[in-house]
Amino acid sequence: LALGVAAVLAPVLLLPGMAWGSAGRLHAVRYPADWMTARQLMDSDRQPGTVLLLPWAQYRRYPWNGGEAVFDPWSRLLARAVISNDALMVGNQAIGQESAASIRLNRVIARPGPLTGALTAAGVRYVVVDAGPLLGQAHAGAGDLAAAARLPGARLVMASPDLVVFLLPGRPT
Repeated sequence: LALGVAAVLAPVLLLPGMAWGSAGRLHAVRYPADWMTARQLMDSDRQPGTVLLLPWAQYRRYPWNGGEAVFDPWSRLLARAVISNDALMVGNQAIGQESAASIRLNRVIARPGPLTGALTAAGVRYVVVDAGPLLGQAHAGAGDLAAAARLPGARLVMASPDLVVFLLPGRPT
């Protein structure tokens, strides 16, 4: 009996902040409606191909999440395979990438110039870009957004204040 009581009380006594949700700081965040629209758009497409996330970073800070650093959620939102930079940054030091697709595409993304052909050849169908940095670079239409994202020839399928989604031309291999 004493062991059972100790097992129940130990977490509360040792980690009191967790017992109360870190004093209200832990709470669920709803994804914006445009994220759910993008999810439906990509998941309803019957054509094969993966999704690539840009900018090429594992952790993000979204305005709708209060600017808190989060592990990019797209890989859990989509039914499609998602490729992102899975290298972990610890200060200025990068701990190596793990997925073969991330390692292969890191070389492509690190080089200057257009990405469209290499990404299509790698089987990428969609590219999801955080809108903030991209919208700050392009000023007019879809062609400017594609050029700013280094995706000439890509078709803009969705643009919102949160994200931009491109469909790459051709069929992924």
